[in-house]
Amino acid sequence: MPYDLNYPYYRAQRYGMEGGFPLREFVVRPFFIGRFLDKYTYEEVFQKYQDELNDEAFWLDSLYRENLLSEEAYKMHEWYNRYERMDMKVHDKTTPLDTIRAVLYAYDDSIFRHDYYSSYRYAYCRAADEYYIYRRQPQPTPQRLYDLEEAYLLMTADTLLRGELRDMLSVQWRIKLVEQKPFETAKKYYDELCSIPDSNFVSIIRDRYGRRFDETLRSSNQLELKAPDGTRFTFEKFLEQHRGKVVYVDFWASWCIPCLEGMPSSVRLREGYSGKDVVFVYLSMDATDSDWKGSWEKALRIMNITI
Repeated sequence: MPYDLNYPYYRAQRYGMEGGFPLREFVVRPFFIGRFLDKYTYEEVFQKYQDELNDEAFWLDSLYRENLLSEEAYKMHEWYNRYERMDMKVHDKTTPLDTIRAVLYAYDDSIFRHDYYSSYRYAYCRAADEYYIYRRQPQPTPQRLYDLEEAYLLMTADTLLRGELRDMLSVQWRIKLVEQKPFETAKKYYDELCSIPDSNFVSIIRDRYGRRFDETLRSSNQLELKAPDGTRFTFEKFLEQHRGKVVYVDFWASWCIPCLEGMPSSVRLREGYSGKDVVFVYLSMDATDSDWKGSWEKALRIMNITI
């Protein structure tokens, strides 16, 4: 079918682009709007995109009827269009709160779990955000912004959200609270996440955030290091063990390409001082064990380095 592989191209031809971007970018990413305000207000952009989606729904039907779009491609684009229109309706500031609540009440856990195209999942997650974060709370002021913790407590206090949508947002919002809140509040949600009966998930959470809540690290005024085998020791202890020797410290990170590219030179330098009183230590600046271990092992393997 002629429109199957090139549908985005034909869509762009039909509705045009603004500064090289589809209109949707200016709606879901408000920071784009600065490029557009000389022509339209945000409300006008929003309405323009809603009109575009409504027209697209009829256009897709006509393409399918005229055998220009296969059934599989039609289902995919129609599904996306349907829930994009729902998303725009939810985020329209003129939509009453009760209407958004009715949308969430109509949630179907089976569709959410088997949403092949992810449009249903995306739209319902954003609907929950709109309802609990932006509509159920007072309007923000310079002294008080929208509070994710308040949204989380509102969500857990009622039974509107159900099934996997509720479970997923409960986890996602608590992860954000661990990242954003002061220590005591963040620690409470960190402990809750670590109590979830999923060992793989808990391992990821501890790897990502455990250092912040490690009492040994918090009570120490020394730089603590962790070896690849998990052994912990302070930098002061390391220096004491090698008193009288020259200590070469190489700072690196998994995301630092020049650091990884410089590893062979560091190894050659190490080999040149073999048998002398020089100790080489490589300190990763990565935030998680998985990041630095994976990149370290990959770097050693690709560059054929033995350390």
